[in-house]
Amino acid sequence: MAGTINPQDSCNSIITVLNSGMTSKLGALDTSYGDGITLDTVNAYWRAPQEQYPGKVNVVVVPTSTEAINSPDQREINYISIEVIVTGSQSSSTYSGTEMITIRLWRTCRAVQELLNKTTLSDAVDQCYIERIDASEIGADGTQFEQRAEMQFLVYTS
Repeated sequence: MAGTINPQDSCNSIITVLNSGMTSKLGALDTSYGDGITLDTVNAYWRAPQEQYPGKVNVVVVPTSTEAINSPDQREINYISIEVIVTGSQSSSTYSGTEMITIRLWRTCRAVQELLNKTTLSDAVDQCYIERIDASEIGADGTQFEQRAEMQFLVYTS
């Protein structure tokens, strides 16, 4: 096992993995569902929450806590929060705007989970496992809908 004990290194590795694999993963999900809902690619990856987010899909990756291990035989645990923010105004003959934004959010979260929920993510991440996903209420300004999900990951480093 190789890694660093710096939780920001874990976040940087996660962003690298997401940035390199997200477009193809979202395309694969579009194909597998086959229901005409097309997922937008991620517009930006952030290392801290922003006051306003550009584009339709933004991902924030931040360390939330760490457990320092005082033994060389044990791995350190970093808790990494990934917030997925999806904005849009789409509706269809089948789905209302609020239903559409919810579907798009959960499918985007699925893509994140499938890319990260595995072992040996990078040199800075030995193992990465999802702990939970919490979705927020839908926000609307009359023309746009926004929904967020917070994903908590356990990241093991040594």
